[in-house]
Amino acid sequence: MASQIHWRHWLTGNGLLLLLPALVFNLLLMPHLPVAYQADIWDDVPNVIAVPEVVLRILVFAIPALMVFRGRGHRLRGGLALFAMGSLIYAASWLLLIAYPDGSWAQSGLGFLAPAYTPALWLAGLAMLMHNFAVPQRWYRRWMYGAVAAAFLGVHITHAALVFSRLP
Repeated sequence: MASQIHWRHWLTGNGLLLLLPALVFNLLLMPHLPVAYQADIWDDVPNVIAVPEVVLRILVFAIPALMVFRGRGHRLRGGLALFAMGSLIYAASWLLLIAYPDGSWAQSGLGFLAPAYTPALWLAGLAMLMHNFAVPQRWYRRWMYGAVAAAFLGVHITHAALVFSRLP
């Protein structure tokens, strides 16, 4: 009986559920981003950046699929609020670039890099919500997902900055 509850809780509280909107959003809007964001430009980066970025991106999305999100009181409300606010800001950063690709915001470093650094907000909210692995592990601590997410953001922002520095 206990394992049924555990799996039911995992299915309804799986961290991947929180990531689905961002994944769908990325898939739908990526083709509409300005030319500077398209794959042929973004793929021209050194392996020292590209490889860790891919590995860390996989971990950032795979770990929540193995996790259960939950919380109590302030942690739950704060994590959900930060996640929701961060998701909206992230979406807005993309939509501004798509709507005004030649605007001063899109042409600035701050605007160009926004889709790379704004995930810090929703990833921080996600880290607050991730409670434990679906298969109990005594060694997991909340900061561990935050560390993986921070490492990913570091290489992702570096990648975006490199692309920005090469723009005419």
